[in-house]
Amino acid sequence: MIGGWLILALCVWGLFHNIGFTFSDSLLVGATFVATDPVLAGAIVGKSKFAERIRPDIKDLIQSESGCNDGMAFPFVTLSINLVLNRPNNEYAGEIVKDWILIGILYQCLLGTLFGACIGYVGMKGVILVKEKKWIDTESYLVFYIALSLICTGVGSVLGCDDLLLSFSAGCAFNWTGYFSNMGLVDSASVVGSFHDEEYHQAKTSKSTVSLRKINTNDLKEVHVSGIIDLLLNTYYFMYLGSIIPWTKFSLYPGRLVVLGFCFLLIARIPIVMMLQPIVPDLRSWKDALFVGHFGPRGVGSVFCCLLSKSMIKHKAKNFTDHQILYDNIWNITTFIVIVSVLVHGFSITAFTFYNTAKKIPVKVERSFSSQSRKARQNETTVEMQTVDPSTTSPHSHAKSKTVVHIGQTTFSKR
Repeated sequence: MIGGWLILALCVWGLFHNIGFTFSDSLLVGATFVATDPVLAGAIVGKSKFAERIRPDIKDLIQSESGCNDGMAFPFVTLSINLVLNRPNNEYAGEIVKDWILIGILYQCLLGTLFGACIGYVGMKGVILVKEKKWIDTESYLVFYIALSLICTGVGSVLGCDDLLLSFSAGCAFNWTGYFSNMGLVDSASVVGSFHDEEYHQAKTSKSTVSLRKINTNDLKEVHVSGIIDLLLNTYYFMYLGSIIPWTKFSLYPGRLVVLGFCFLLIARIPIVMMLQPIVPDLRSWKDALFVGHFGPRGVGSVFCCLLSKSMIKHKAKNFTDHQILYDNIWNITTFIVIVSVLVHGFSITAFTFYNTAKKIPVKVERSFSSQSRKARQNETTVEMQTVDPSTTSPHSHAKSKTVVHIGQTTFSKR
């Protein structure tokens, strides 16, 4: 993630320094769309038809990486904001680095992650206890699943922690054992993704597993509320995103935006993931590394970081006119990258599916002929030749053999 941030910042600075961007401005712009988006990643490799073709370990790697990156972008945004607001001399560079390490990384990220894991673990134990005691019904603990997410968001905002990381860690701890995947709190398709077939059937029949591994097939047939809410939020988000995109502002520097889009797709993630392939167990080959490096979609997190950056510049800048160029252009660049990501990563599913289907279709190759060969094919000729066995003289002992030679559509028969 750090490598992608620096690469994107260099690309932004190289393309937009002519309009007044400094390197600290480029660091902030690159930080807004450095994080992969778990919502878009889940829509691509989570429940789509294409996800059935992806190995479970690769699918889990993409989703977990996007979930972590979404919250980890916040420290990069705050560091870049402080560098922007304290330029040109950066008199408080030491305090900026100290606050970034102590507050941005240790308090907001690390403490938020630990606090979210505690909330998720306590919630898991509580729901399992009341479910085994039959103190609540299925509808009640489905509501608790939604209430837990609201609790995490509220607590994270009150404490000043990274609420995205807090919610992600709480969700991981809440369903760490896979219990709620099997009880209908999430889509039943995730059961197959969480367990391999052998582990899944073993979990159904194993006597050593406790109630955490107990499969309730009746609940799997029920309507999955979380999947419905996920679909509604995704649909609302894309409608909202389409309504706020500044389409007319893209004409100010279309060529630079297109070049930045290609840099984002080709060099922001793929080279780094390819280099990390030998040390990542789930990346078994360079094809896996290329696939994971390609699927790094940007979406909700980029829009959130961009709006946060604009708000902090507007309210915390001592002289707003010094940052007017950055304030006017950061939204245009970030939304364009989000559009490129949605289109390219979304249509990549169709491209991969079409490619895999095309490989299974047999292709018949026909040889082209000259004009004389075409005329010969139009007048199909059959040549029959009778061969007499010289070892016999009887007219009834004539042995006939037939050999058929096909050249294009012309057939020669020999008997």
